[in-house]
Formats: sequence, structure tokens, C-alpha cells
Amino acid sequence: ESVAWWFSLSTVNSTGEAPKALSVAEVLCVMRNIYALTFILVASMGLGVTEKDLDKATQIKVLVGSMLFGISSLPRICLASVRQAVDPKEHVVILSNLPVVIVGLFHFIWILRRLAHNMRRCKELHQEDSVKIFTRLAITLCACMLSAAGVMVGQFADKPGQGLPFWQSHVFWNDGVCQAVALITMFATMYFL
Repeated sequence: ESVAWWFSLSTVNSTGEAPKALSVAEVLCVMRNIYALTFILVASMGLGVTEKDLDKATQIKVLVGSMLFGISSLPRICLASVRQAVDPKEHVVILSNLPVVIVGLFHFIWILRRLAHNMRRCKELHQEDSVKIFTRLAITLCACMLSAAGVMVGQFADKPGQGLPFWQSHVFWNDGVCQAVALITMFATMYFL
């Protein structure tokens, strides 16, 4: 994903036109987001901690929820990728972010409710280790949501433009921070779980 973004942004910088690699970078970005959300949804359902397997209805809910998140994030990612060559109005940028914010908040509430349900159930069954895992997962989730909000604000403030200072800002917000948050979250989840 990082290589595709680098190639795309350097091509836009030198030619002013978006290459085919831009589509690859966008698809990889959406896939990373869907994978991360699916992982956190399945973990919040207790798979691997309190559940051996998820029933069909839950699997379908996770699949539909993940697909909706992917579809809702597409306008934001596509606009962010061409925003460096085209200067859209601020209301267009806000409107492209609105679907992913709404769906993201829905998922955040859904996951927190599932985690709370599993923590109550584990406390009743005196499974203290499972309670610790779900608590750590809730903390990681809250940190991710705060980080995502910060990244979104940073990307919104990153104004279009050409030249070294602009491109450093573009790469920092569109690639560097997003990748760092994803990696830190993955490591934190592996460490805490």
C-alpha cells in the first residue's frame, strides 16, 4: 500500500495526472480498513476468547457491517487521493467524510456494546482473564477511534498544493500517520490479547 501511494503521489507531482497505481493504492487502503474492522468486530464477539465459533447470523452481521464500512470509506479515500491535484471545496471534503464517520460511529457503539456484554458475562462466570482481554480491547478501540479522528482532522487541514512542503504534508497525513496508527494498533492488539 505504501509503495502504491508513493508511486501515485510522485507521478501526480511530476505529471499532474493520476496513474493507475492510484486505484491500486485506494483499493489496498480500503482493504486494510475492512480487515482491521472485521478483526475488531470478531474479537469483540468473543471469538477465540469466550467463543469457539460464531453462529451464521453473527457471521453475516460482521460481513455486512464490514462491507458497509468499506463502501462508506470509498468516497473519502478517493477524494483524498485526488485532492492533491484538484482543489475541491471544503463542503465536498466534509460530505465525502460524512458516510464513513456515521458508519464508523455505528460500528464503535456496536463493538463497545458487544465488549460490555462479554465483560459482564465473564464477570458473572468469574473469568477474570477474559475480562482483562476485553478491557484491553476496549481501551485499544478507544485509542484507535481517537487516532482516526485526529488523522481525519489532519487530512482535512492538509491543503492541496505542489512543491516539497505540500508533498511532505500529503505523505505524512495520507500515508505515514495512517500506516503508523495501523501498525501500532496491530502490535498493541497482539501484545494485549
